[in-house]
Amino acid sequence: MKAMKTRWFLALLCAAGGVKLMLDALKMNSVGAFGHVMGSVLAMVTVVLLISPETVFKVAEWCARPFTEILWPSDRLEKPPLNYRLARHYATCLRLEEAIEEYRKIIHFYPDEGDAYKELIAVAEQLGDEEVKAEFETLYRTKFGA
Repeated sequence: MKAMKTRWFLALLCAAGGVKLMLDALKMNSVGAFGHVMGSVLAMVTVVLLISPETVFKVAEWCARPFTEILWPSDRLEKPPLNYRLARHYATCLRLEEAIEEYRKIIHFYPDEGDAYKELIAVAEQLGDEEVKAEFETLYRTKFGA
């Protein structure tokens, strides 16, 4: 804690020194201001380096939050977007139990998706799970009248 306070105090001093150097440079009209401007820039870079251990993660999270919401939506959604990709991938890779679970999720959130019922029934048949097959055949018939 003491090291953090010391770094922040040094950062405050560097910031004040950088501002003073820049104000002095603005009063000059020649190449002589170059040293003051570079000293001011160096002071500001030092400030950033001194305070970064406490601020970098918070700032990065704040900047990344809008983009993360695009890739990984938060729990504010009532239901996940409809997507058969994972269930079909599991079925193709013969990970049939996992495929059945994914189809169950689709049917839970989208009960009017007839394709999910049909594909789940086919996977259950491929797995040899007659109980699941019969359960979803009955649900499909009552829901869609087929």
